[in-house]
Amino acid sequence: MPTLESIMERASGKAGRLTDFGGREFIQFGRAALEDIFSSDMGIRGKIALLHHPDAASFEIPDPVFIVGFPRTGSTRLHKLLALDPAAEKLTHWELQHGFATETVPGDDYGTERDPRVQLSDDMLKLLDLLTPKLHTAHDIKSLEVDECYQGFLDLTMPTISHLNGDVFPRTIALHKDRSMVFLYDNYRKLVQVLLHQKVLARKAADPTYVYNKKYTVFKCPLHTIYLKDLVAVFPNARLLFTHRDMRRVLPSFCSLIEIARATFSDEVMSIDLIRQNAMSPTAEMLRNIKERDSLGVKNVDLQYTDQMKNTIGSIQKCYAELGLTVSEEFVFELEKAMEREKLTRGGNQKTLHTYSLEQYGISEERIVEVYGEYECKFGIIAEQRRIV
Repeated sequence: MPTLESIMERASGKAGRLTDFGGREFIQFGRAALEDIFSSDMGIRGKIALLHHPDAASFEIPDPVFIVGFPRTGSTRLHKLLALDPAAEKLTHWELQHGFATETVPGDDYGTERDPRVQLSDDMLKLLDLLTPKLHTAHDIKSLEVDECYQGFLDLTMPTISHLNGDVFPRTIALHKDRSMVFLYDNYRKLVQVLLHQKVLARKAADPTYVYNKKYTVFKCPLHTIYLKDLVAVFPNARLLFTHRDMRRVLPSFCSLIEIARATFSDEVMSIDLIRQNAMSPTAEMLRNIKERDSLGVKNVDLQYTDQMKNTIGSIQKCYAELGLTVSEEFVFELEKAMEREKLTRGGNQKTLHTYSLEQYGISEERIVEVYGEYECKFGIIAEQRRIV
């Protein structure tokens, strides 16, 4: 197994002149990650990126709006819809995975299908589809569409992978518990600064008259809900949009996603008990932080899954009003077009159904009430009909 020091030395050589890797926290998590799985990037993309793009250090990220809450609550759909706002800044899958470039000014092909980084992203997603052909039924990923923030975290602690596979990454999980993730968010903020700075340069290269006018940046990742205090410490002007759904739908859907995603790095078949444990453990951490969210001192708003699905545009307008944001006519027009596309997609049965149930994963109604009953009462979670979707 390579040593952390040897990896740091190699990374420093690739970066050119990097000496600050993030202090004691980096060393702790780096060594834990090495013991769990070999890693080579080690969470330094943000620092490396700023070395190559020092001007990006002064780039102000437009006011961040973070979609948070439990997974499987319609947050992916919501994220894609909010990204349609002409006033919204966002980061796509290819940018979070492969967007960092060493050149100062990106080429004319930046962010198009001709961009080699987009092509690389497409190739990687094709490989992912071969490994986990069912993944698209639960969580569809496309290079040119917005994606979750954890794609920008994969360098070091791999929070999504480790949290959903605690049996495989026990040391990393142990360090996650009750430890500050400020260093992780600080690294992510730097990476976002560089990626957005590159995007602005590309726009100006294509149109010299371009004036940057983005009002806010939309982010999304359920795992943020475990680290809300650390997120707000690094993004003090954040606004939080919590998505909610009947936990009788959330938990089995989450279990199914964990079961499907496991195939990306293991041929081992997970037991039902282990799948349930890997779903219940992170949701317990999320539940604790949702209950304590009012102490964060930032604006937050709630969106029910049933409201989002029944009245998409109206529910977004309501949330934005509470967050102090404006829904423009142009944004409404884009949302209306998206609703029409959804109707055509449903009518054409283009997407394979994602199926799951409580019984499939051995989760009882009594257990739901015991663990999540208080939460559902506090936030008025609306029960959905018992059907497999």
